[in-house]
Amino acid sequence: MSNYVKSTNFATKDSLSAGDVNKIVKGTEIDTEFNNIATAISTKADTASPTFTGTTTLATATITTANITTANITNDLAVADGGTGASTASGARSNLSAASSGSNSDITSLSGLTTPLSVAQGGTGSASTTYCNLTTNVTGTLPVANGGTGAASLTANNVLLGNGTSAVQVVAPGTSGNVLTSNGTTWVSQAAGWTLATPLATTSGTTKDFTGLPANIAEIVVMLYRVSTNDVSNFLIQLGDSGGFETSGYISEANGDGLTASSTAGFILSSVIEGGKNYSGQTRILRFSGNKWVGIGTLSAASPIFNSGGSKELSDQLTQIRLTTVAGNTFDSGEVNILYRVA
Repeated sequence: MSNYVKSTNFATKDSLSAGDVNKIVKGTEIDTEFNNIATAISTKADTASPTFTGTTTLATATITTANITTANITNDLAVADGGTGASTASGARSNLSAASSGSNSDITSLSGLTTPLSVAQGGTGSASTTYCNLTTNVTGTLPVANGGTGAASLTANNVLLGNGTSAVQVVAPGTSGNVLTSNGTTWVSQAAGWTLATPLATTSGTTKDFTGLPANIAEIVVMLYRVSTNDVSNFLIQLGDSGGFETSGYISEANGDGLTASSTAGFILSSVIEGGKNYSGQTRILRFSGNKWVGIGTLSAASPIFNSGGSKELSDQLTQIRLTTVAGNTFDSGEVNILYRVA
């Protein structure tokens, strides 16, 4: 592109004196000027609808939306010049765009984002799409209200229980062979079927207690094996709950050897006891309903045989059971044990 440059200053010729050879306007001078004008005109664009060929250089200018039309632009505007390097937006509305490589590379599409994915930087200037990694891409504990457990860890082998909108609660497996049973409010781990306790020696003391019994016991068998005391006093079985052992409110009776004995302090097992004799037998105590219990038993030291029975209603759920005597005599021989079953 050439600019017009004047070669001859024709105005200065007017001030020259007559006869000065420079005052004469020469045809070559006029021709040179016209040639300069023609060259400038042929290399300049028209102000209205100009047509450009070759490489065109534009000076700094403000371009408005009205000046940019599809007809005026034939090539994709490069990223280095503020464009995308792409002529179309590929894929569906869910696609994302990112540089394909390097800082001046064309924009490319990350397609197929129709499932829950994460977009992660995959190296220098690159990106990748992967399924959201719940191990590395998620922090915090998902609450129950959002479909989680509300707990960051769960104890191994425990059973999970619902807890409203709070974190889940658990029940430990407890003793081998236990089953989950309902206490009317929640679930607890309890022994299935019959459970045999550990025998207690009846060689000293005045009471032998089995405590910490599980909830919902339906039946207990109290077994005496060659038990004796230092004096003559009938054996008693007393029931206990959260308030302790109850020593009143029993209706019980035993008979044998032509004698009968009764007690309101416990389930009485015999009508008479001889000191130094070893007694063996069993008494079954069954839950009638709620906290009501009935009992029936047999006891013997060879001869005679004593039969017994009775009833008792506790203030609360049964949790313990005791063997003692009417007069509180000291045990001096044998063992006692219990066998119980949870309903």
